[in-house]
Amino acid sequence: MGAMITAVILADDDIEALMVFLRGRTEAKIKENYRYSRTFSQAVVDGQRLVARYNCTGCHIINGHGGDIRRLYEKNPSEAPPILLGEGKRLFAEGTVPTGLELTGTTTSGTGVIVSTYRRAGGVETGSFELED
Repeated sequence: MGAMITAVILADDDIEALMVFLRGRTEAKIKENYRYSRTFSQAVVDGQRLVARYNCTGCHIINGHGGDIRRLYEKNPSEAPPILLGEGKRLFAEGTVPTGLELTGTTTSGTGVIVSTYRRAGGVETGSFELED
């Protein structure tokens, strides 16, 4: 009994995809610059997913969206969750050693602005805050 050959009809795009796959089947290692690496844009996408997952926009306005809870702070808007506008500027330069601070004084201006004065007070005490995936 002879072997049966089945005719398979493929679209041109499918043939091209199959050829690319077959040509890629090799023992050679893929050069580093062709390997997948997490890009800045992927980090942004991951951040957006995290914001959606934890409903950060329920409290914060992030890039112009969300902040539904802020309506509860109409009388005291300074107590509302902060508005977040992108990444922003670093507060401290790269490599700055963290330092603990101690409050030494507080004054309130005539317009209600609170001015707090601090002095350096040793190292930074850290906790164990961690978001669950």
